[in-house]
Amino acid sequence: MKKIFATAALLLTLPLTAFGYSFSEGQNYDKLPARFEKTDAPTLTEVYSVYCGHCYRWEQQLLGAVKEDMVSKKVKFNQAHIAFVADYGDQVSKALLAAEQTGEEAAVKKALFTAIHDERIGDWSSDKQFFATLAKAGLTREEFDNAVKTAELQQKFQHWEDFEKTVPSTPAFIVNGRYLIRMDSLESFDQFYALIDYLLAQP
Repeated sequence: MKKIFATAALLLTLPLTAFGYSFSEGQNYDKLPARFEKTDAPTLTEVYSVYCGHCYRWEQQLLGAVKEDMVSKKVKFNQAHIAFVADYGDQVSKALLAAEQTGEEAAVKKALFTAIHDERIGDWSSDKQFFATLAKAGLTREEFDNAVKTAELQQKFQHWEDFEKTVPSTPAFIVNGRYLIRMDSLESFDQFYALIDYLLAQP
């Protein structure tokens, strides 16, 4: 990952070519267990945590270019939050899912990242503090409570929990719901995009 961040500014300006790379399962990517179904349409999913400093840097500096590239290839970009061992991790995931329903996802995600990495709270110490953070982003506790009761949110939360049991670190990128990129095997963004293209073409 350090190699990617060190060269990011330069590599984001380079043409994205796929030739010259050879990829293999177990070295550059892993196939997720069979319970993870391949998506019908091409997708790229970032699995992240608001507690993760690398994820925050991706969110601030790098994901914009990734999203633009996916749009140009007609690939849907998704994000999935995982909690790991944080006290409020599950609440964070549910807040992000609730915000998807209310249209405040971007604001809530920014507020959560800011609290952890800019305000340096470590983690929320009480529900009062946590819901105050959400309120700054426009998500009320009533909206949160109503959303977490829905079958749609519960089903998606379980899917995110399954990622948590499977993905070893964040940020992680999954292509078409089945192929997990081994980020530590990559030396450039050129190679990152080429591997995505390669995995998009896999059956």
